Amino acid sequence: MTSKYLDHAFDGPTKSIRTLSQGSSSIKGLSVDQDTKATLVADVPTPIPAIPLTARNHISIHNTSVTDKLYIGKITVNTTTGWELDIGEKTNVDITDAILIYGVCAAGKSVIVKSWEVA
Repeated sequence: MTSKYLDHAFDGPTKSIRTLSQGSSSIKGLSVDQDTKATLVADVPTPIPAIPLTARNHISIHNTSVTDKLYIGKITVNTTTGWELDIGEKTNVDITDAILIYGVCAAGKSVIVKSWEVA
């Protein structure tokens, strides 16, 4: 899609904006593969999933627990520094397979984490 500059004028004090909408774009979706996995995460940082989908560009993570929270982050994640996923909560991240996401629970707790990866 290509177009030229568009000028818009507004009432009131003299104001105008110039909107650039020239160029091209493409929309990409599922083009290589997808996979779903379940990972048991306890009180030690665990990669979600253990082995990422090759060429991944997106992951959805679901804390399926009905009693315990999940904390996600890098390999040093803990219950203080991690991004909290509450009971039953889900999150979506556009991230490649070169970057691992780790999960951890409070001491003595564990959860099953469902993940859906798209490449």
